[in-house]
Order: sequence, then structure tokens, then C-alpha cells
Amino acid sequence: MCPINLIGVANCLDILHADCTFSQRDWHIVHSNLKLQMPAPVSNPHPVLPSVRFYSVFEISGDFSFHSAFEGIQDTPRYYLLLPPFAQGAKSLSVSHRIHFAITSHGLGHLTRAIAVANELHRQEPGVQLAFSTTLPEERLRQELPFPFLYRSCAYEPGVAQKNCFQIDPERTREEYRRFFAQRASKLREEKAFLNEVQCTGVVSDASALAIRAANQCKLPNLVLANFTWDWILEPILTNPQDQEILETLRSDYASGMLHLQYPFGPTTSPVPRTAPVPMVSRKAELSAAQVRSQLNLPPRDQDPLQMVLVCPGGWEPDAWAPIHVEQCNQYRLVCVGNLPITSNQPCLHLAHDLPAGIRFTDLVATADIVLTKPGYGMASECVRHQTPILCIERSGFRETGVLLKQLRDLGPVGQLSLEDFFEGRWNNALDHTLAQETPWNAQEPRAAEKVAQSILHYLNSAPAG
Repeated sequence: MCPINLIGVANCLDILHADCTFSQRDWHIVHSNLKLQMPAPVSNPHPVLPSVRFYSVFEISGDFSFHSAFEGIQDTPRYYLLLPPFAQGAKSLSVSHRIHFAITSHGLGHLTRAIAVANELHRQEPGVQLAFSTTLPEERLRQELPFPFLYRSCAYEPGVAQKNCFQIDPERTREEYRRFFAQRASKLREEKAFLNEVQCTGVVSDASALAIRAANQCKLPNLVLANFTWDWILEPILTNPQDQEILETLRSDYASGMLHLQYPFGPTTSPVPRTAPVPMVSRKAELSAAQVRSQLNLPPRDQDPLQMVLVCPGGWEPDAWAPIHVEQCNQYRLVCVGNLPITSNQPCLHLAHDLPAGIRFTDLVATADIVLTKPGYGMASECVRHQTPILCIERSGFRETGVLLKQLRDLGPVGQLSLEDFFEGRWNNALDHTLAQETPWNAQEPRAAEKVAQSILHYLNSAPAG
């Protein structure tokens, strides 16, 4: 028998796959083939509640003497489900919903806005249980969500293949979608099996079409929560006759959905039968500008003659970039995030993607006088929220870019920089021009994530299944 040190406990989704049995006091240990995440260990775990549907998740530590059921297992997982003995009349824990977030892996902005909404869902309905399916970093979820959740590594539609952070790769995009759709039937079966296994009560997709189709076939309330759908993005790319079936299947999958809660920075149309606009959700800075400057050893703002330019083209490593020297940048100090080969005649601070302890990327956005970046929902929404002017680097081939830039111009100061000028270090004029704009900031809903969470809960509480 194995001594068990209960160092943490949390209510979580139940998983039904039993791999082994532990006989001490008639308890069972169920090892899940999915990862179960919990917050930091608590000092006084609450008593385990008998239940036939929901159980408590413990982290197990210490030395184990496995009985025969464990023979042949090489790696002992950290997380298990402990099932108390079944009892007649046992009541389930009070859980309002079990919501599955299906998140595209195309960009981090999809994950950060889902995290903001998830936190609000849990705040408004503490009994809600959340599962996340994506290949975006589990670590980011663990850092941002202070409650138990289920993480499942799952790749949905490929998004758009890219040559680098500025250019798409149309041919590779077509190839990846052909491979994905060759496996679509099996992927759909897997998705439906997962929804049934964890007994979901609703699906939120950002913005997988397959996840919506699976929810429809499982007769679950479902909604798209995104600024666009992939059929719209891919329409100018999947132009070959052989790829038209892919586009039609995407549209048909979305059309099987019930509702599209549509963020800004997207088209006005949607293949989902019912749409409703929702406010722009983004992360919020937690540190003041003074705190950020102090931690980065920068002079206080009122003592700094230079304006701070936050440079972050994207999460790509610039392996093929030639060195960039920024010319005539006399009134700016650069703060570059990522391993960027950038120099300047003025101060140039380089930060790794893993920022110094205590500083979040949003804190840098709020501190900067202007942000130089590729145009995308995540960066655009954070600049608008913190009223930081944005200078967008040319990003050709992305259908979202034109719509995003057009809407951004109505919200605050925005400028554009060609790829040639970016790589040649000719930034000064575009920076000057953007900061000189007198476009007033268009105030946004300060409680956007709260409003979106309310909309989701209202819909799930009122929507008929099927």
C-alpha cells in the first residue's frame, strides 16, 4: 500500500477511465489520460465529499509501494482522481455548468481573451467547471487561472501557415488544411467522445468549426466567441477548385452553431445563423508605469527626455533577420521584447519573451508611449484599452489586417510602417507621424470580460440543447 500525502484539494471534472484500483479503505485511484490542473496547494484540504459524479482532485507525493495493478507503469503522474466509496443517496457537488473552451492555436491573442472571460465566468459562477482544449501553452493557463481546470492538448483547424510573423505561406496553408480534412472524421469522433466523457453542458469556440459541429451532434448549447471565422480568413487562399469542399465544410460546420458572439476587428457577416456584437476583451495592466520603469531601471517618466517605444513584432524567433540599426531615432528609447537584432543610437533595452519577474506584457503596453508591432487582435485590443498609440508593421496576406486597421483608425492614434522601412531601420518618421495624430481615443467598455461572461451564462441558462 502507498502512503498518501494530501497536499492540495480542489473540485474538478470527473473522468471515467479507470486504469487501476487501490484497495486501502475501499478507495479507488483513477489515473486519467488527461491532465488535471489545480492551484497552489492549500494548507487545510476540505473533507472529501461522497459523490457519484464529481470528486476531489489531490496531488499525491511521497514514496509509493505499488500493488499489482501498477505493475508495468513507468512514469507516475502527479494528478489523480480519488473516488470515495459509492453511497446510496450521495449528492453531487453543486456545479452550474461544465463549459468546454475550444481554442485555436494560431495566435496567443485567442488564448489571452479566453482567459479573461474564463476568470469572469468563475467569478460570477463559482460552481462552473471549465475545460480547455488547445495546443497553446498549458503553463500560461496555469499562471492566469486561480482555480482548477482541465487541460487537453488538441489541435483544431490549422489557422494560417506563416513564413514569419509578417507573411503568410498560402501553399503550406492549403497543404495543412488538406491533411486536416483527410482526418476530419476521426477528429470529429474524438471531439464528440471528449464532450460526452466529461459531460459538458456547453461549448465556447474561438474559433474552431469542428468544435461547433461536434457540439451540435452532441446536442449541446454552443457558441462561437471570436472576431472572425476561419472560412472568411481562408476564402482568398483556398481558391483552387479542389479546396472548395474544405471552405463549404467549414461554413456548414459554423452554420450548425447556435450563436456567434462577435468581437470587434472582424467582418460584419458570419456563417453562424445568429450573431450578436460583444465588447472588446483584453488583458489589463497590473503595475503602474512608475513600477515598471523602476523594475527596468529606466528613469521616471517626468525625468526622461526620451519617449518609450515598445517593439514586439511577434512571438517568432528572428533567425533569418539581418541586423537592424534604427536611424535618426533621437527622441526615442527602444524596449525590444524577444531576441531581436536591433540597435539604435539611443538607449535600446532588450528583454526576453520571459519577462522579468512581476512584469506582464500588458504592463509594458500601458507604460510605453507607443507600440511598434504587427497588427493583430491581441496587441490592438491592449493598446486601445490602455490608450497607447500603435504603429503597425506591414502584414500582407492576412485578411484580418485590413479590417483591423480600418476599425483601429476610429478608436485612436494608429500608423503604418512598411516592411522595407522596418528592416532598414527607417522608423523615425512613422513614429513621429503616429504620435502627432490628434485622433481622440474612443472609450471602450471597461468591464468587457464581465459583460461577455454574463452573455455566455445567460445564453447557456436559456438555450435549449440540440
